[in-house]
Amino acid sequence: MSTTNTILDEVYGTSYIEGLPNANNCSGFIKSLGKKIGISIPEKQADGIMADFNQLTQDGNYVSAWKKLNRV
Repeated sequence: MSTTNTILDEVYGTSYIEGLPNANNCSGFIKSLGKKIGISIPEKQADGIMADFNQLTQDGNYVSAWKKLNRV
């Protein structure tokens, strides 16, 4: 069974668009992650994808799914 960090590292090191590493492609990273874990991600740029995610609600309140992560 893969750990979250293993999956994230694997996806970070690949390319959704040939020749453009996910390390430099936010939407490619999100789309590759979705493909890896079996979640359909819309064919949009990162901001559009996150805008769709922001429509998710928790207990009737809108929640933001956008959080900047710093790679260590």
